[in-house]
Amino acid sequence: MRANTGRAVSASIVQRLRQALATGESFSYQQLAEHADCTVRSVRNYLAASTEVFGFPIEKTRNHKHEVLVRARVELPTVQPTTGDDEHSDAVLRALLPDPFSSTPQPIVVVLPNLPRYGQHQVDVARTWAECTRPQTHALRVRCPAMQPSTLLWPRGVLVHHQAGVVLAGFPLSATAPSHLVTIALHNVPDAPDVLEHQDVDEQPAAWMNDVCLDKLLDLPFCSSPSPDIPSVDVHVRFEAYLTERLRLCVWHRSQRVVLRTDGRLDVRFGPVPLPLAASWAASFGASVTVMGNKQLRKAVKKRSFTV
Repeated sequence: MRANTGRAVSASIVQRLRQALATGESFSYQQLAEHADCTVRSVRNYLAASTEVFGFPIEKTRNHKHEVLVRARVELPTVQPTTGDDEHSDAVLRALLPDPFSSTPQPIVVVLPNLPRYGQHQVDVARTWAECTRPQTHALRVRCPAMQPSTLLWPRGVLVHHQAGVVLAGFPLSATAPSHLVTIALHNVPDAPDVLEHQDVDEQPAAWMNDVCLDKLLDLPFCSSPSPDIPSVDVHVRFEAYLTERLRLCVWHRSQRVVLRTDGRLDVRFGPVPLPLAASWAASFGASVTVMGNKQLRKAVKKRSFTV
């Protein structure tokens, strides 16, 4: 496999090296090179100026095989919550700011075009749902008109989706596979007291439920369920070179394939996904993206674009 070189990928290499060192573990040069998809020589060059490149020094040791191992010498900065004892808000901050090298965040405003205004009882449902995810000691039942009869669920997580808003995700007690995941849009839950029922059950959730990662199970940001008559398309787009460093590590779909072109531009393929969602996603990048594949998608993006 040919190693990535050049200025177009240097920032990505630094980011991958920092992520590896942030674990506090010791790595050999070869392990770091494999993690960052670069040469051992590149790793040596970056580590030679670790303070300037990463913001912290590294230390070197030798193991019983006489291999040189490197690790971060100092405790790395972490994001400090700014919301007091509100565990729900802290969880949102940790989800929005996962980078361990970020400075202490300032007040954050999250603006999503389709995020409804939720009432206090609905917010309490989402908070309780998130807090009951781990440890899972009891199941929850949501009184939701869109879900009749209501189902007793093991809470698994809360999604914030650009189309569906806040979504509760959980598994029925009878679930035997991740594909049995159930989702409930929070705006469909009545903004009234007693819409959430705790129920103790004799059985415990299956062990595999704790290993399920929602971002791996669902094709974010295309996880909403469209009606069957909405067409699906395979996406193939090309981003301009100035967006490459920001977008080459983004994950939009499980089937995603990313190719860095010799001219610095980035090709992305994935699908199938619903046509309206794919068109809205592609159009959001304006003139910085070119639809290379499906003509139907190209036409839909052109209608949504404000650029000429």
